[in-house]
Amino acid sequence: MSLAAPPSEFVSVAQFARTLGKSPNSVVRLIHSGQLVAYRIGRTYRISQRDIDAYLGRVCVYRAEKDREDPLVTRHRHAAAERRCRRAGL
Repeated sequence: MSLAAPPSEFVSVAQFARTLGKSPNSVVRLIHSGQLVAYRIGRTYRISQRDIDAYLGRVCVYRAEKDREDPLVTRHRHAAAERRCRRAGL
């Protein structure tokens, strides 16, 4: 019976920040706001791949719906959201 995922399924805040193209502080703010689930290990946070997939799925779906609702969304914002989703493999 395994209670925790193997360590390879967890990434650091810095690794996830690089994937998103954001700063580590931005990722920590997502954690503190409750938008992203993370596990505190000592003084650092670790994020499971399952929680990353869930977060990116919500963000990418939300952005796609928002873009359909708002015809005045700039191309730059839409392109940036698409790049983040592609980079994350969605």
